[in-house]
This record gives sequence, structure tokens and C-alpha cells, in this order.
Amino acid sequence: WVRIPGLRAAAVAAIATFVLVGGSLVYDSTTDKTVNEVVATGPALLAGSFESRAHETRGSARIVERAGSRLLTLTGFATDPGPDLFVYAVPGRTSGDSVDGGTRLGRLKGNKGDQQYALPAGFATGDGATVVIWCRAFSVSFGAAPAFIALLLFKSEGPDVPFFFSRFIWAVGALYFSCALIRLAR
Repeated sequence: WVRIPGLRAAAVAAIATFVLVGGSLVYDSTTDKTVNEVVATGPALLAGSFESRAHETRGSARIVERAGSRLLTLTGFATDPGPDLFVYAVPGRTSGDSVDGGTRLGRLKGNKGDQQYALPAGFATGDGATVVIWCRAFSVSFGAAPAFIALLLFKSEGPDVPFFFSRFIWAVGALYFSCALIRLAR
């Protein structure tokens, strides 16, 4: 056998790179990262619950408007750890198996806990939206939250409206609607 100069150094460098990259993928795929941000509250423009795709995912996604900007909040969120996870918002209600036509909001801050992301000003929510947790390394969806349009009775620029007041307004509306249906049925 003929020894090639520098082959040993190249082989050591290749093995070291393989070990470092593989170790990083294994670490990111097996270690939970918990975040607990204080997320925006108030009436939701869109709201939905996560459905599992390639990995078990749970929690809720809401789009909330605050001071002229829109924020995506993930609450009660949990999914499996994974390498290279990103949060995407896809216009319209989709299956969540793809991020085609979607907007990348950023790297997932943690695979557990409450967190929020800013939506770009031009992002369309008129037909709903789907929030997707996407693994870029393997091109697979961990989970998706199809967000439905939430009905807003009023919009508050100041402090949040008390919970009991908003429920009271919904109850009065439901009672009025029921009475109207009964009158039409006669």
C-alpha cells in the first residue's frame, strides 16, 4: 500500500466533523427546551388547536392584535424535541403537511411552553391560517394548528375586557338568536 500524504489528516477531520454534526443532531433531538414567555392576551383574530403530524404535538395557537401589530401566541404548547425546528404561518386552512406558500416566523424557541412570534404586516388572515411546526432538516411537519376565524364582538385598545363580561355578551346574543329561531319556527 502506498501512503498518500495528508490522507490521515483528512480522515481525522472527516470523522471529527461526522461526530460533531451527528452529536449535535442527537442532542437537539433528545433534549427538551422549555420556555415560558409572557404572551399577549385579548380577543383572538384567529384561534386553533395543534394536531399531531410526524410527532405528537399539542397546545393552542392564537393570532392576537396588539398596538397595531399582530402576534402569534403558542400556549400550553408541547412537541417532541427535534433538530432545526421552525414556526411557519401558512395562509388559509391547510393540512399542515407542507409549508409551501407559508411565512417562516422564526426558529422554534422551545419545544415546550408558552411563546410568541411577530407576524409580518402583509400576512393575510382573511381566510384563516395554519400554524406549522416544521423540521427543516428532515422536511417534515411535527404538528399543525388550523386556525379558525374568531368572532369579535368588540375591539379593545385599552385593557382587556373582563372574562365574565364577554361571556355575558355571548349569552345575551345566543338567547336573542334562539328566540329569533323559535319565532321563525312558528
